[in-house]
Amino acid sequence: MALQKLNYTQIPNEYIDGYMNKVSPVANKLFICICRSTIGWHKDTDSISVSQLIKKTGIKSETTVRRGLKELIEH
Repeated sequence: MALQKLNYTQIPNEYIDGYMNKVSPVANKLFICICRSTIGWHKDTDSISVSQLIKKTGIKSETTVRRGLKELIEH
């Protein structure tokens, strides 16, 4: 994959330092997607449906997405 231009979404250091290594790969993928949909668009919040998360992350199962979201909430 070739990157066309430099453009960034910030990931909070607190997440990287304190949680990234404690959650599953699915939860990490969801967190990055959520950051992109909020911080990446300069928003504090956004309504993101499970179907949008499935489409954006490539996670195939609604159950897996919901489990990953629950994991993030618990941490």
